[in-house]
Amino acid sequence: MKFRIGLRRTLSLLVGALMVLAMSLSAANAAPRNYGCYIVTAPKSLHIRMKAFSKSPIIGTARHGELLVKWKWLCSLRGYWCPVQKGHIQGHASKQYLTKVACPQ
Repeated sequence: MKFRIGLRRTLSLLVGALMVLAMSLSAANAAPRNYGCYIVTAPKSLHIRMKAFSKSPIIGTARHGELLVKWKWLCSLRGYWCPVQKGHIQGHASKQYLTKVACPQ
């Protein structure tokens, strides 16, 4: 009797874990959300950083006039950094050099 209860509990935990894994994999493969667009207003180019702070590694750059997509709903708490995407690169850029624009259809 105890063996059956233990086996049922183990199986239900395993099924639950597999369901969570399947949901996270489908969410990872889904298209990124679009929370708005920005135009780069930096004089030449703008660094896209891994995290929302100035010492974070640079993972890409965007040229003046280039369109970036905002991939998170909010910018950083103090509003200095916004989550942006350029192609397959997702990172953060200084809001000082971004101007909000309507996204192209």
